[in-house]
Amino acid sequence: MKITDKTKYAYVVTIVRAMESRMLNSGDVERMIEAKNAQEAYRVLNDLDYAEFLGDIENIEDFQVVINAGLKEVKDVLDQNTPKPEILDILWLRYDFHNLKVLLKAQIQEKGLQDVEHMLMPYGKYEYADLENLLNSPSVFLDSVEEKLVEAIKTASAIFEKEEDPTLIDVTFDKAYFEAVQELINGLQSEFLSTHQAMAIDVANIRTYLRCLALDEESLFAELFIKDGGLALNMFTGSMEEFGEKMQATKYGNIIDLGIKGYKETTSFLELEKAADSMLVDQLKEARYISLGIEPLFAFFWIKENNAQVIRTIMVNKLNNIAPVEIRKKVRKLYQ
Repeated sequence: MKITDKTKYAYVVTIVRAMESRMLNSGDVERMIEAKNAQEAYRVLNDLDYAEFLGDIENIEDFQVVINAGLKEVKDVLDQNTPKPEILDILWLRYDFHNLKVLLKAQIQEKGLQDVEHMLMPYGKYEYADLENLLNSPSVFLDSVEEKLVEAIKTASAIFEKEEDPTLIDVTFDKAYFEAVQELINGLQSEFLSTHQAMAIDVANIRTYLRCLALDEESLFAELFIKDGGLALNMFTGSMEEFGEKMQATKYGNIIDLGIKGYKETTSFLELEKAADSMLVDQLKEARYISLGIEPLFAFFWIKENNAQVIRTIMVNKLNNIAPVEIRKKVRKLYQ
């Protein structure tokens, strides 16, 4: 599916560039963080591209509905205006794998769709009911993507049955997603997308390896390792400290140091997640210099996701009356 005529994407790129002008900026972030309460922080969204979805400004607990509507609008705009919109499956399939993961966990816990519907994300390629059918009838699938989804169900179920650790379900579905979209990315022959994919895979492998070490399950890593990144499997050896020292020669040395330090202080990998996100956000800036083609479309949606994540973090903390100085520590880097 190599893109041979990038000029066909001129119209949708023009739409995207126009929508970028109303994205979240650092000034908006500061206004939200410094707002005296959650209601005042919520009002900042009136000045952004979420304004038409706000509805009753007093109902601030529904902020996630507003965020979802903003992302769904972008998805619809891209789907409706992109020549060969199937290339965008690279974006939407991540949500299908996420949603199927949520449904599998619900099944394991003997919960129904209604119990976890608030955790599902409406930006995937497949309807929730279709994913439930794949979960309940794994022998019935129609294409290679659905086959990957079914393989993820079987692998995650087997690992969970053995280890009884739900985080291993997460990393199993992450691996399945990356493998499912790798072929699509290879076919597009885009250096920007290939670089982003390789970095995202490296970050996922780093995160998984450190989690395996924290769980004293290093032996599981080889099975969970995702190929096609820049880091080879044989680089993932040793204790956290030994691994961190070895990785100093790579571009990931700093984020690994931050992740290990954060874990030792809090038993959480939040600092690793924040640092990794910052690295991936910085890579998206390369799309600014690509005037035609598919790259600005992917970058725009990923930037919109970044905005949504920042808003979500601020609003959750505002609703819990967390001080601004503490909120700043939790907010991830904003693309700008």
